[in-house]
Amino acid sequence: MREDKLPPRLARSIQVMWAASGSSTHADRPRLNVSRIVELAIAVADSEGLDAVSMQRVAGELGYTAMALYGHIPGKPELLDLMREAAFGLPPEPAASDGGWRTEIERWVHALWQRYLQHPWALRVPTRSAPIGPNELAWFEAALRALSGTGLSETDMVAVTTFLSSAVRDMARIASELEPMGPGYGHVVARIVDGGRYPILAGLIQDGLNGQYSDYAGAEQATMAMSSVMNFLAKRGELKAVGNANKALSGVYDAVKDDEKYSPTKYQAALAELNKTVSR
Repeated sequence: MREDKLPPRLARSIQVMWAASGSSTHADRPRLNVSRIVELAIAVADSEGLDAVSMQRVAGELGYTAMALYGHIPGKPELLDLMREAAFGLPPEPAASDGGWRTEIERWVHALWQRYLQHPWALRVPTRSAPIGPNELAWFEAALRALSGTGLSETDMVAVTTFLSSAVRDMARIASELEPMGPGYGHVVARIVDGGRYPILAGLIQDGLNGQYSDYAGAEQATMAMSSVMNFLAKRGELKAVGNANKALSGVYDAVKDDEKYSPTKYQAALAELNKTVSR
């Protein structure tokens, strides 16, 4: 397979998603088009769940046969891709006031969490590829834009964005599947957890019995988890900044340590690099 050639199903999804992003949403649009099909499918999924969505069901709701839909969307996998793309829409715009990268990531995480709460069926749509749709790419870009202020490398920025997206989705999935545990959970687990075998867990459970326990997965836990990740990123950024400053300072030292090889031009260049590094 050539490097620029994608699997057929993925290629079909890209084609139909980008075509749909430019389709008309005005009153004079054709009676049957991709936008209308997707809107109806989302409405069915929101009210009845993903299992209720089929090409035949959507076609029937619109007053058409399933074959009519295939003229606009190749099949159900592509329909699911389009549904998630449309339901999530665009990410939040950057805040009017510059609150820094951390504020932007918090807003991004909160907005993504809310999308999953609004459309829980999206948690069951398979992730078959990296972002490919216009809206998916906009969410990815928004996170990268925020992380560009951390000092992370481009590779790390992509890795962190992928992790954050996956973590929010999985915590939302867990939250949607868990039965409410209630206050009795800690008491039950406290009876079965051996402090000698699980000392840390036993201590955590005791803290929970003293009023510090909260649900295993929920908006609060998601926020706490993401806050821990961002603390790590902030510390890593600080360490990288210190490392860059030390490297630049070494450059200045190297430029002046040898009287016989001293070069004013090299010294000025090293000093400029140090000033630039420190002012970042």
